[in-house]
Amino acid sequence: MTKILSIFFFLIFSLSFTEEVKQNEVAFFGSYKKEAKPKKKLVTISMVIESGNFIELSDNSLWQVADDDTNTAEGWILPSDILLKEAKDKNYPYTLTNTATGQTIKVKKSSKEEVDIFKAAQEAKGKEDLIRETKKIPKRK
Repeated sequence: MTKILSIFFFLIFSLSFTEEVKQNEVAFFGSYKKEAKPKKKLVTISMVIESGNFIELSDNSLWQVADDDTNTAEGWILPSDILLKEAKDKNYPYTLTNTATGQTIKVKKSSKEEVDIFKAAQEAKGKEDLIRETKKIPKRK
């Protein structure tokens, strides 16, 4: 009986040790693996900027919204859970899906500088429109 128990404990110890070594090997060798980019990520909307032209997410990333999706983005209520996924569109290589409404918009990575440039262009356009209105000059197309 003692011999059977000894063999039993030896096998349990051997298997535990082998499993621990395997886990350590995976951890050790795993550090050399190239990390795959996540295909999707769940975040929250922090801010809708410039009438839906830009979105800031809870991870502080900024995204420029495709022109035909700005009305949708402008209507999103804060905070909403958003699913960020890669897309196959070369101009807008990502999509944001509002998990509450199911609406999806096309986006591309942006920066604070691009938002500032957009704001300045909109202000200049507004001033130009005001000058044209006061002078009754037809708008350029």
